[in-house]
Amino acid sequence: MSIRALIVDPAAPAALRLGDIDDPAPRPHQTVIDVRHISLNRGEIAFARQQAPGTVLGYDASGIVSRAAADGSGPAVGTRVAAFGAGAWAQRMAVGTDSVAEIPDEVDLADAAALPMAGVTALRTLRAAPILGKRVLIWERSEHRLGLRRAGCVRAVLALLNRPVQVDEHLRRRHRVR
Repeated sequence: MSIRALIVDPAAPAALRLGDIDDPAPRPHQTVIDVRHISLNRGEIAFARQQAPGTVLGYDASGIVSRAAADGSGPAVGTRVAAFGAGAWAQRMAVGTDSVAEIPDEVDLADAAALPMAGVTALRTLRAAPILGKRVLIWERSEHRLGLRRAGCVRAVLALLNRPVQVDEHLRRRHRVR
């Protein structure tokens, strides 16, 4: 079965064209996501000409899990997620479950597509570091600031953690965190 994707084509304008590719074949630790929204990062467009023909670009996506990971490590079919992984500019992508975050119902999937690069990086850091009950600072890089604020990153990251995290009172009021 084939799916549509934006693929690298050196002969096309901006070195990109819409084309058909094979449906992703996930590894046991990967989930398949029906991509609903992506975010465009300047670097992905800028470096398109340096990629091999046929490469599917994109790293940030949000969508719905259509196939759970065979090893049982990820979210169930039908779960709303944001994902960080190669090949996001396609109708479906396979991505490691360690790069997928469930999206709460109150966060719009279009907004959630802005979370992966910055949000999953923050989430991985929060999961890896012994910070439970400690104050943390998530520093926003300038190119992500608008997307993170629009998507309510602070609320979304706290909702994704699903555990208590201390947040400065000013940040609580500013981002309406309860």
